[in-house]
Amino acid sequence: MDNTTRTIRHLLASAGCDGWCHAQVVGDPETGIGLRSTAPVVISSMYKVHLMVAACRSNEAGSLDFDRRIRIEPGRYAPGPTGFALFSDTVDVSLRDVVRSMITVSDNTSAGIVYELLPDGALEDTLSRLGLTEARIFPNPGERSVPASAKPGATAAEDAAYVIAAFATDDDGTEFDPAYYSQSTTAEMCTLLDLIWTDAAADPEQCAFMRRLLREQVWRHRVSSGFSPRRFEVAGKTGTIDRVRAESSVVTPSGERPVALSIVTRAARAEPELPEVDRAIGQIARVLVDALRQRHGRRA
Repeated sequence: MDNTTRTIRHLLASAGCDGWCHAQVVGDPETGIGLRSTAPVVISSMYKVHLMVAACRSNEAGSLDFDRRIRIEPGRYAPGPTGFALFSDTVDVSLRDVVRSMITVSDNTSAGIVYELLPDGALEDTLSRLGLTEARIFPNPGERSVPASAKPGATAAEDAAYVIAAFATDDDGTEFDPAYYSQSTTAEMCTLLDLIWTDAAADPEQCAFMRRLLREQVWRHRVSSGFSPRRFEVAGKTGTIDRVRAESSVVTPSGERPVALSIVTRAARAEPELPEVDRAIGQIARVLVDALRQRHGRRA
């Protein structure tokens, strides 16, 4: 076990959680390091990055118009604590800003709208063409079954599915939330970010738009907490469900190559707020970035 892995395990244990993580220099996947990087994990709201890419590719192809006006009526989509999901009244916005709300504040209503408007097969085509073979995205989770009980050593994905099977009610919205069902690996989440940052996920204009939205994410309590905003730029997408807290981000040290990273944690207990786990995500992100900078570039 090297020092980086040892430090990450210590940070996870100190925060009362286990975890999975991966990091790589953008444009150079051979630099990848991490912990259980290829294990399937629930990606919670990070599935919205996949939806964003599918939407932007469809916009590029002319099959989805971001200038289209969308009338959003309350109560039609999965509930959530942010964005249009909170609104009591009907609003009219562009599809472009629906995509923005989906990413910047992790709006469940916006995610439902984006998926509903995607051309048939667009999401599956995106995953296939980009080589994202580990991703299992279920924007309509009612089509998917879940296990009846948890098993020893369950992955984060299986753990989340068990929560649904055991505790979901007809009226809490949990059984219809795709965040509980969608999964990938931390390594492949980094691959997805790498594709966006190298203009390979779509055309350069669409990729620039996606990078801008990820930079606009409002949540700064996880990966961003590990870095000085004066010396590092952080762009990413968080995810939170039950015991799972996560973030996939690109961290760019000033004047240096960006680093894509993905961290998924599973706490020993389910609490609405676990600041020690949030801080650990930032600390682990810093450990990963510093390790790559030591090996492949300047150190902070």
